[in-house]
Amino acid sequence: MQLATAASSGHPGGYEDEIYLTPATSLSSLSPRGFWALLGVVILVLLAFSFLLANVVAWCMQVRRESRIQRKTEELAAKSKEAGAPPVPVTILTGFLGAGKTTLLNRILLTENELPYKIMVLENEIGAISIDHTLLEAGGKEKDGIYVLQNGCMCCTARGGKGKDLDSTHVTMVDAKATQRYWKQEQESFDFPIELQRQALYADIIVMNKVDVATKDECNRLERALTGINEEATVCSCVKADIDLGKILNVKTFDAVRFNAQSDAANERKRSVKARGQHTGDISTMHFEVERDVDVAAFGEWLSEVVTRYVKGADVLRVKGVLSVAGDAEDRRCIVQGVLDTYTIAPGLPWESGEQRVSRLVLIGQGFDRNELERGFQSCLVGINADSESKKKR
Repeated sequence: MQLATAASSGHPGGYEDEIYLTPATSLSSLSPRGFWALLGVVILVLLAFSFLLANVVAWCMQVRRESRIQRKTEELAAKSKEAGAPPVPVTILTGFLGAGKTTLLNRILLTENELPYKIMVLENEIGAISIDHTLLEAGGKEKDGIYVLQNGCMCCTARGGKGKDLDSTHVTMVDAKATQRYWKQEQESFDFPIELQRQALYADIIVMNKVDVATKDECNRLERALTGINEEATVCSCVKADIDLGKILNVKTFDAVRFNAQSDAANERKRSVKARGQHTGDISTMHFEVERDVDVAAFGEWLSEVVTRYVKGADVLRVKGVLSVAGDAEDRRCIVQGVLDTYTIAPGLPWESGEQRVSRLVLIGQGFDRNELERGFQSCLVGINADSESKKKR
């Protein structure tokens, strides 16, 4: 290795002095300038190597995870085939934030006793704390067959011999009113987030929910846009997720062969959606979890201020929470639901005797001032030591 530092001399092409560094040369012979230059090069090389190593490790872990999922799927399929058992009907319920997925799940669970089969719910929820599964419980008692997966996949998390070959139906919920924000009048078309496009693209059934708060023209142009993304899907409408369950449960509509053999136009749309990336950027979640009561009046004022401030840029996409409120004569939990500038704060089921009373709130959006939001939420808590009790999770 050779390192030369030089300063221009007074004669053409000459050098005032030269320093040559060989493996046998002591670092002490370097000038301070040369030493720091060498150190900078070494640091850059180490950083580049660390970055490369981290990416290689991440890639290896992804390959290993995909291989494990594939192997598990093949094992379960082989066992099911040997046993001669019919495929298990699965309804995959997706939808953008606040589309009505939890409301539909509650309708399914409330009518479970009327169905000729048993229901198991596997829920993959965004964020570090779980909110939605508490909305699927009766009086705080967890229903049998509800698994909340906050990280990982079913094959990695729910290990065991319970799996069978699956026969799935993909249902996508769409908020007929909230999606109107993506309408571009100049282009006379929608500019949907990539997640919503993917959900519609892979759907067998698209359910337009909340059509009662959207105009007829808004519903018609939304239906045309969804059909344009996925002409093979069945599009239906409902209010408050009140839909005939026979249309979405145990109907076995998904056909991988049919999906892969769609028209050239449909396949071109699939390629276009995939080429645009995996996720909408800069979306973050903010979580609050505290073992303390909330002043519901103060909370309502604070939430109104938050929505008013952030809704101009459509920065609050979703608000959801379960609160323990002070002063409720019936000792009920408080349910918070919000999409964009529309939100509700309503009483829920009573707390069970001895049940841990925890107030949980999740904000999903972008551009949050986290410190300000934390101070605002803490100001709604009842008790002198609210600041020290809050356990905010980023």
